[in-house]
Amino acid sequence: MERLPDVNLHWVHDYSFTVLGITFNMTIDDHGVNKNYEVKIKEIDKLLKSWVFRQLTPIGKITVIKSLAIPKLVYLFQTLPNPTSFQIKKLDTLFHIFILNNKPNKIPSVKSTY
Repeated sequence: MERLPDVNLHWVHDYSFTVLGITFNMTIDDHGVNKNYEVKIKEIDKLLKSWVFRQLTPIGKITVIKSLAIPKLVYLFQTLPNPTSFQIKKLDTLFHIFILNNKPNKIPSVKSTY
């Protein structure tokens, strides 16, 4: 069944398009989903690196993460399938490095369940 037969449309199967900052392709696959997450992780890494040289308290750093970094991910989490455990671990590592100034954690951590 052809849709809109009076309009001469030809669908391209390898075409991708961007809507509200998320890139979609005609075949929904894991590669496109992972690419969207990787782009946002790179943006967050760049954002956190821009704040590293400011003398922020740990609470100030947490405020930067909560108000500037996490909102970049909210729409992705609502729209796309769940990120992989590797992507979650990468975000966790970026946030810990930012908060602790790339120093070891002074409080022993509980083993992660990821």
